[in-house]
Amino acid sequence: MHTPPPLVDQRHRSSRRERWRQGGWRLGGGGRQRSTALLSVPKAKLILLFLFSYISICCRNIITIFYVTAPSCNPEREICRKCGEAPIEVAGLSDNSTREVQATIYNLNGDVTGEDTRIIGGDKASPLEYPYQVFITNNRKGRRSVNCGGSIITRDWVVTAAHCMIPPAGDFSDMVVGVGSNFRDLLEYLSVSQVIIHEKYDSLRIQDGNDIALIQLAKKLNFKKNPSVQPVCLAEAEDLVIGQDMVNTGWGLLNPSANSIPNALFEVSLTPMDVKICTYFTEIPRMQKSVICTINDGKSNCQGDSGGPLVAQLCDGRWVLAGISSYGESGCTQPRVFTSVSYYKDWILSNIKPSVMC
Repeated sequence: MHTPPPLVDQRHRSSRRERWRQGGWRLGGGGRQRSTALLSVPKAKLILLFLFSYISICCRNIITIFYVTAPSCNPEREICRKCGEAPIEVAGLSDNSTREVQATIYNLNGDVTGEDTRIIGGDKASPLEYPYQVFITNNRKGRRSVNCGGSIITRDWVVTAAHCMIPPAGDFSDMVVGVGSNFRDLLEYLSVSQVIIHEKYDSLRIQDGNDIALIQLAKKLNFKKNPSVQPVCLAEAEDLVIGQDMVNTGWGLLNPSANSIPNALFEVSLTPMDVKICTYFTEIPRMQKSVICTINDGKSNCQGDSGGPLVAQLCDGRWVLAGISSYGESGCTQPRVFTSVSYYKDWILSNIKPSVMC
């Protein structure tokens, strides 16, 4: 905080201070202390001392208003009232926002760890860590099967990736959304009333962006009675900090060559990079702000994680939905690309028209 200039002549400061200490009110240390010698101070000095103290306090307050420039914590977000309060703890989560990011220091070969313990560099999620995470499936086999993630944003709306909706103009009557557990066999599966796919999404060109869709549930969720089913806030552009780790979750393959997805939900911390860096390694939409790109050595999402959340932490500890798993290089290698939620926030709100904040 800026210290205001002295209100007394510098040549007389020490002598006047000394007389004030001897005579009554003592200024300094952020407060005022009363001396027992005050009763012997002449009235004129008391009046001057009172005026000086009053002016000092007033001026100090005014100066404080104009000179305090430290950033404040402003965690208000759309559809965000007590959202995202789950205690997320991920091994290896770090804040690297102050480092200089250079693509050349990363191994882009996508090293894969053992299937028995990790989701390509991640870990099993703990109970109640991700109450907004959902599993989307249609229980079909082959090319028409759907196994994707998604995020609860209101009592009856889920946001996911458009490429998870196969075919884009098809019948979704057999699609269900699982909520309420980290284990697929313990999820409560709900039917779907409608699906909204971004009007500019091209199913033949996922790299062109707009990979976002909304699913309306046939049954409204009860947030008050079920702590394992909760919404997540929608991020703003300012919540994306290059180099500061975010968290991605899903039931995707633990190994690119695996034959089936796991029963347990897995988590992994991923580091967002400048999208311009990612253009050297993969195809990026023309509107670069519409995506988030991550590059990590030995950590990645994979098939089955599509549509799932990439969350960032706010200054008050809550988590916001920053990205939606979209695509990446083959073999679950680097980089990984996510649809930016803040970029499509207006599109989301215009379609769901929330009447009640979560």
